[in-house]
Amino acid sequence: MERQAANRCCCWLMVKIWSNRIVYDAHVGWRIQGGTLLKLVDSLVPAFLGWEPAYVPNFLRTYRAFATTQQVLDALFASALSSILATWLEQYPEDFNHPPHYTSLYMLLDYTQLNLCDFELDQQVQLLLRHLQQQEPAEAELEGEEDRDWCM
Repeated sequence: MERQAANRCCCWLMVKIWSNRIVYDAHVGWRIQGGTLLKLVDSLVPAFLGWEPAYVPNFLRTYRAFATTQQVLDALFASALSSILATWLEQYPEDFNHPPHYTSLYMLLDYTQLNLCDFELDQQVQLLLRHLQQQEPAEAELEGEEDRDWCM
């Protein structure tokens, strides 16, 4: 028990270095300010892939002081999924070009709003949807002109 307390104290020194958004509240204990957990979790994968090998073990050793396991899992799933979806939308937007209903984009928009709470991804989906919807009437006009030219 004493060893756990000592480890938590020692680990808090590392957590304080990571972020000035982890604060001590006399009524609650250690807590994390909004959005910081997601930022810390967002750094796990790049850190694991090489830029900071000690980050992941330090995070796993200290997160209990400011978050629950479920909160970390939720943030990790949201972070990973958001990153993958953002990359997909950015690099392969044509995969979502299914007029006239754009079912995939609307489904993605609903999912991001309900489950991910990722404002940037939500904006990215909405921008792509608007862009594709604006292209649709222009493409229909071009097809109409081609049909008329063919008939002449």
